[in-house]
Formats: sequence, C-alpha cells, structure tokens
Amino acid sequence: MSRIAKSPITIPAGVEVTQSGNVFSVKGKLGAINMTVHSSVIVTNTDNVLTFETVKVSDKQLKAAWAQAGTARANAFNLIKGVSEGWEKKLKLTGVGYRAQARGKVLNLTLG
Repeated sequence: MSRIAKSPITIPAGVEVTQSGNVFSVKGKLGAINMTVHSSVIVTNTDNVLTFETVKVSDKQLKAAWAQAGTARANAFNLIKGVSEGWEKKLKLTGVGYRAQARGKVLNLTLG
C-alpha cells in the first residue's frame, strides 16, 4: 500500500478543485490546470480536504492500484501548489569564473 496516497491534502484558500469523472481540475490565482486520474483511483473532496483511495480490485492488482493512487496524490499536490504559490528554483554558482546575467526572461550563464 502506498503511504503517500493515505495522507490527505488540505486545499488552501483561493484554490478551487473540481472533478468530473476522471478529470481533476484545479484553479487558483496563478492559473488553472487539468489532470486525468487513473480509473483505479477514487478522489474524494470533503470540506476542502482531498483523499485518495482505490476501487475494489483483486489482490494481484491491489499493489498497482495503490501505486496509481500515490502518483495521483503527488500530482494533485503539485498542481495545487503550482496554482496557489507557484514554483521557484534557486541556482547557486560556486567557484571562480562563473557568471549569470538576467535580461528580461532570458538567463545568460557563463560557465567556463
């Protein structure tokens, strides 16, 4: 069983989550995005808390179903964070002779 799938996701204020069949939609201040959830995963939205479960499957398919639920939960968390806070990556240049220069949306790196 996936331990990741068992942990619920709390939906922050300003984020709207809707589900229609297997399509999972997230809308926030930074944009909107859709995701298709595997057919073996059940997503439940109760009081702004998302929970992920599997449909009833045979013992042979149970491990794969929980893996799909864990993947869906991780992807949903990333979608919610992306539309509410956004993503940021910090680059640290260590050493002699490395330079970085930002011009608008273009980053020029001189790396030797």
